[in-house]
Amino acid sequence: ISRIRSYLSTETTKILVQAWIITRWDYANSLYHGMSKQNMDRLQRIQNAAARLIVRCGRREHISPIMSELHWLPVFYRVSFKVLVQVYRAFHNEGPGYICDMVECYRPVRSLRSQDQHLLAVPRRKKKNYGDHAFSHAGPVLWNSLPLDIRSSQTLVTFRKRLKTYLFRIAYN
Repeated sequence: ISRIRSYLSTETTKILVQAWIITRWDYANSLYHGMSKQNMDRLQRIQNAAARLIVRCGRREHISPIMSELHWLPVFYRVSFKVLVQVYRAFHNEGPGYICDMVECYRPVRSLRSQDQHLLAVPRRKKKNYGDHAFSHAGPVLWNSLPLDIRSSQTLVTFRKRLKTYLFRIAYN
C-alpha cells in the first residue's frame, strides 16, 4: 500500500488499510488479552505505521493526535473492547453457549446495594499468572470495572457506542 500511496486519496488509503491490515490483526484479537507487553507493543507499532501511512506523516510525529483523528483505539483498548463485547453478549445470552456458561451473574448471599449493579461473579483461579488471562476471569474483571451506565445498556449497539466512547476518553485524555 505504501508503494502506491502517492496515487491514492486519504479515504481510499484508509479503506485499503482497514481491509488488508487492520482486519488481519483485529480478527479474534480478544485472544490477545493478557499478552506480554512486548508483543502488545509490536501490534501497536503495526497500528501506528498504518495510521502514519494514511495521513502521510513521518515517524517522528506524535501518534496520539493521529490515532484520535482516525478515531482508532490503541491496541490494548481495542482488545479490551472485543472482550467486553463478548461479555455483554454472554451476559444477555446472545453469545455461544460455551461462552455464556463462563459468565455468571453476581448474587450476594444477603441483601446488598451491589445486587442491582449488573455485576459478574469473578471465579477463583488456580494459577495466578495464567488464570488472569483466561476469559472466564478476565471478562468479569473488565466488566465489573465499567461504569454502571455502560453495563446497564439495553442494546448491543448502545453498549458498543458507550463503551468505545468510554475507552476513547481513557486512552486519549
